[in-house]
Amino acid sequence: MRLDDYTVPETELKVRASMRIETKSLGGTTSASDRTNNGIKPKEFTVSLLIPFENERDLTALIKTAETVDSAGRLKVYTINERTANAMNVRQVQFTDNVSVREMEQNEAWRVSFMLVEYFSVAEKKEQRQILDAVKEQLVEGVNVATLTDTAASALKDKATGSILDQTPQLTGAESALQFFEDLLS
Repeated sequence: MRLDDYTVPETELKVRASMRIETKSLGGTTSASDRTNNGIKPKEFTVSLLIPFENERDLTALIKTAETVDSAGRLKVYTINERTANAMNVRQVQFTDNVSVREMEQNEAWRVSFMLVEYFSVAEKKEQRQILDAVKEQLVEGVNVATLTDTAASALKDKATGSILDQTPQLTGAESALQFFEDLLS
């Protein structure tokens, strides 16, 4: 597994992925099985590995990688290269929740586990496109929609590639699109 230029130690490396599809029953108290789609949440990866005590530097490097933040104090977004992530069409991830390190005396090693969460997911990109289409339809007359859409697409592309200005708070893709249009209309 690679996260940008960092290679995760591969001793007993195990990756478990999960994808949550949120739905809600429309049947109420009846026996109807109709459900509404409330969205596909970012994919999550639980990673487990063993780092021998003699490779203490590997543990230090992993912890440093998990703690890395950008100049605005946000967790670093990593480009991931790993078989399961690639198969699930995940390109970028961030560390999330716990990084757990447990001594395994009988193995003379640390059992390390951590979670990665997908950043700027395919579902988020689709949601942004839907928001842009809806806003485009509701724009006031006189605004050059072609120029507006090019500018919006450029702004969203910047978010996807991580070049959003460091001074702005980190927003989800949908929030970024809405903020862009709010700034444009004010």
